[in-house]
Amino acid sequence: MTTRLPLQAGGNVMVVPWLVIDARAQALNWLINGGPHGQASPALRPLSTGERLVGYTTDTAAARAIFPNERVIPVPLDPGTPLPGAAAAWEALDAVVLDGPGIARLGERKLAALLGAGVEIAVHTENRPDSTFPWRREADCWVLRHTTAGPAAAVYDPEVYAPVQSWQAGWPADFRRTIVLIALCFVIGTLAIVLWRPAFRVPILLLGTVIGLAAVRYWGATRSPCRNAPGR
Repeated sequence: MTTRLPLQAGGNVMVVPWLVIDARAQALNWLINGGPHGQASPALRPLSTGERLVGYTTDTAAARAIFPNERVIPVPLDPGTPLPGAAAAWEALDAVVLDGPGIARLGERKLAALLGAGVEIAVHTENRPDSTFPWRREADCWVLRHTTAGPAAAVYDPEVYAPVQSWQAGWPADFRRTIVLIALCFVIGTLAIVLWRPAFRVPILLLGTVIGLAAVRYWGATRSPCRNAPGR
């Protein structure tokens, strides 16, 4: 899928959505106005079990202390603008290691959004970064983490969906049959009035249409919104 970005003079920092469907989406190709082109590196790949993706502006020692028994995949960040754009663009990171100025540029709102996304924050500084969040001193840095409620990752379990694999989408047959019969009766009644040509056929048609719509609406309101499907 192609994403077009308007470029401006003086540098551009943009965040674009990236949805990986299969192995073909792991390569990012770029092209500037039909001229220079290439492929971004390194190539993207899914994380394996026991790997953590960590963005940093100083070093990754703090991240290795946070995840002592796991392999850290480091991602260098720009110290001037460590996490540009919306916080949702960086929720794939497991942790972020910043310095004092970097955490100040981040701001409380984006910091809270990162915590809500499950990203751990580590700051290399002697003093506590702020008094708003529950920072904890670990090794030579301050660490902030928040355990969110619910599942930490989307896991597809085929056994969960097995009972409904044979279900067919759409309305039940009796519902579709009733709709066809109502439409057929309306068409027959309208055609009979048109062929009969009474003196007040237009008001009669309008009245019949209103009565028909009201009847259909009443019938639909009396039906239960719940639908059942048999299965083993």
